[in-house]
Parts: sequence; C-alpha cells; structure tokens
Amino acid sequence: MLFHRPAFFLFGTLLCCSSQSPRGIENMELSPPQQSSRANKTQPAWAVPFPGEGFGCRNPYPQPWLCENFQVDGVDQGSYLWIQRPHAQFLLVAPHGRFDKGTDVIAYNIFPPQPGEGQPAWSQLIAHSFRRHSPSGLQHNVNRPSTLHQDVCTDPPELKVSQLVYQRLTEHLDAMVPKPKLYFEIHGQDDPELKATIEVATARLSAGEAAQVREIMMQELDRAGIPGIAVKIEGLDEVKFRAGKAKLCGSIHHVAPAPALHTEIPLSMRQGEEAQVKSVQFYQALLRRLATELFPL
Repeated sequence: MLFHRPAFFLFGTLLCCSSQSPRGIENMELSPPQQSSRANKTQPAWAVPFPGEGFGCRNPYPQPWLCENFQVDGVDQGSYLWIQRPHAQFLLVAPHGRFDKGTDVIAYNIFPPQPGEGQPAWSQLIAHSFRRHSPSGLQHNVNRPSTLHQDVCTDPPELKVSQLVYQRLTEHLDAMVPKPKLYFEIHGQDDPELKATIEVATARLSAGEAAQVREIMMQELDRAGIPGIAVKIEGLDEVKFRAGKAKLCGSIHHVAPAPALHTEIPLSMRQGEEAQVKSVQFYQALLRRLATELFPL
C-alpha cells in the first residue's frame, strides 16, 4: 500500500483489567487480557492490519501498537488494537472495525507510529470483529452497552456480555487519555441516499465550532483529491446518523465534558486502496487541524 513507512519505538505501558464490574455481571468470567506488542519484521507497517480472515491478535503489529483479544467465559468477543501516546490529549476511535468496511484500515494508518518529537497529540483505538464475525456469534455495538439488534440503554440480562465489552472500551479510553480535549469516532455508512455525503454527529460543540469543523472538512476533502462529497453536520444540517445511544449511555456520554465528533463516511471513501489512501490523507490533515486550530492545547 502507499502509506508512509513509520519508524518503530518501544512503548511499554500495558493496560490491565479493572476490578469493577457493571451491575448484574459480577458472575461473568473475564479472561485475563492477551496482549501483543511484537514488532512486525516481515510485513510493512502500512499493510492492511487485519488480513483475510485473520482474527485480532494473531496478526503481528509494529510497536507501539498493542493488541488484546477480549474474552468472556473463555469465548473471544473481538479484539482491541491501540496506541497510547505519551502526552496525548485527543482520542481517535474506530469502534466497528470489519463491520464498517475500511474504517479499521483508515484509522490504523492515520497516525503511523513514530518516535520522539513530532508525535501527534492523538491516541488511537480500533475495535475489531465485535460486530461481525465474532467467535461468540454476538454483534456488540462496542461504543455502547448493547447489540446491533437490541440497541437499548437499559441493562437486560441478555446484554451482560455486551456490557462487559463496552466496559472494557471505557477502561481503555480512560487509561489512554483520562480527560480528552476532543473525542473523535470514525464510522462508515452505506445509506443509498448518502452515497456522496459525510454525516457528522456532534456533542458539546457550539454552532460556531460546528461551522468551523464543516469548513475544515470541506477544505481537506478538496486537498486530498476527494471531489463531490458533501458534509452535513448536526446543529447546522439535518442528519440521519445522530449517535443517539452513544450520547445517552455510550462512549460520547462517557467522555463528557469533552466535545465529541462522530463521523459517518460513505463507502466510496472506504472501498479500495486508492480511496483508503485519500481518506487517510483527509483524516490526517483534519485531525491535526482540529487539534491545533479548534481545540488547541
């Protein structure tokens, strides 16, 4: 692929499980985290991070990426892959890797690992195969304690495993950036009426900030060579994907009072190597500008 080769460096901080459990799940058995930080010496770091049918941490990743196969009662539910950067103040999350086609590849390549000065102010996390192809057969929403087919903010017994999946996500987020200045999620939408539209749900942004986000996005789409894409942002435009449950009981609620952006990009920006390269360029520029212009440290 065409992404820039990053330099590798060792980042030794490993996360561990919290001793606390959500209500009603005290008797569920959580397997200890199985983490991998093996340097990849045979495959270029910009390659697709989840090749073929390979599951989670079976694949080697370049340091400082860390990987965890998350299990409940000995059954794999999905995997978390993340970079926790020193002094990071911003969080980038792709919670539906493999289900939202291409979002995992894009999020993986936005900020390649790099040593020393010049590191981005963002920590990255990708959740993979929780919503599709999970060995458990469940379809966890990950960024909220529910499943694809039972998307509620209550805690019925049948959602206990999904609550644990979501709890683990929040543990990672809290350890990576306890008080983020901005929380940013990447999703993919396949709505036939939105084939040339990025929708952005927002939380805790003013109308002026939303307008600035839209303007920056339009500028960087043009610079990345992605023509004909409209940007609709909540608060200024009517949007279909409002991230309502994530705001009410999920990740966007959890990171409050940090402002949050939930982007839904069309398939045309996610399918194929050329589209993914351009989307990586778009997100690299967008996130750097958000961190320096709109939410500076």
